Amino acid sequence: MGLVDQFNKINTSIGDSASYFRVEKVPDFPFAKIGVDPAGQAVLLIDYQQNERPIKRNFRLKYIELSHIRNYKVVESGQILTGNFILVLFRSRDAKLQAYFFSILETFLESLALTPVAEQSSCYENMIEIFRALNEDALSTVQGLWGELFVILHSKNPTAMISFWHSSPRELFDFNDGQEKLEVKSSKKSLRIHSFSSDQLSLEIGMRIIIASLFVIENESGESISSLTERMKIKVRDRPELIQKLMSVIAKTLGSSIEESITRKFDFSIANQSLRFYDGADVGKIDRADIPSRVSDVHFQSDLTNLIPIAFGHITNSASLHAQLN
Repeated sequence: MGLVDQFNKINTSIGDSASYFRVEKVPDFPFAKIGVDPAGQAVLLIDYQQNERPIKRNFRLKYIELSHIRNYKVVESGQILTGNFILVLFRSRDAKLQAYFFSILETFLESLALTPVAEQSSCYENMIEIFRALNEDALSTVQGLWGELFVILHSKNPTAMISFWHSSPRELFDFNDGQEKLEVKSSKKSLRIHSFSSDQLSLEIGMRIIIASLFVIENESGESISSLTERMKIKVRDRPELIQKLMSVIAKTLGSSIEESITRKFDFSIANQSLRFYDGADVGKIDRADIPSRVSDVHFQSDLTNLIPIAFGHITNSASLHAQLN
């Protein structure tokens, strides 16, 4: 049973414990309790008996509160208990956001379980960073992020692709293995006309730029950011650090728009049928030599319709970026 299912079971149970947290142990993580506060908000309690304090102060962000070690009374299996806990409280009652919250918490608990007590402060810092990003402006569109997630999910090796993925949407390329760069371009008009910056198509010696082009069309019967994320977590379930990166990039990309963004759905079949890869050297561009020295940040649109897609028929380096692409 996942955390969200366990929470929903507790939240719908009937009890006379309105003044306490109603909690149950998390089966895979005996040091944690999942539950609901008197207001119906989701809570996670981390049992903490050690002297080390992984967080030095309380945090209050848009969606979460994180309180350092305190003594709490809880109702567990009908009994009132007390204990020293770190509290994580999620302040939204929206079911979709709660599911996203629990998805982050599952990764957080896995990290805690694998990290020595003296080093666990980094796990809390990583979780706080993800939720802090949800206070910021969106750095990209949900359409663009959906396209990147689709390419990862479509690849031969999602584990390698997430490791090649940018840590911030502000980076020049979406994926980078050092020598090869991959930029994902999506269109909602079924036309392969995409926007580029001059830097994205400027080749350096020994560099290869690959362009992924696909149609990302909104469809109520399609798949959302949330559903793609859950599918991807299954594929990389043995790498919690990559799941953490996945959740971090999503948070940084969508920022404060996450409430409306994570549930928007796009047609998986159309994306699958339309996905093509192109050599960046073939894409029409404005050469750097033609840009005046005092002009910068040049952007333009280029039509890829009549270009011949790349066929990855001869792969010589199994560790390279293009070796992971179908």
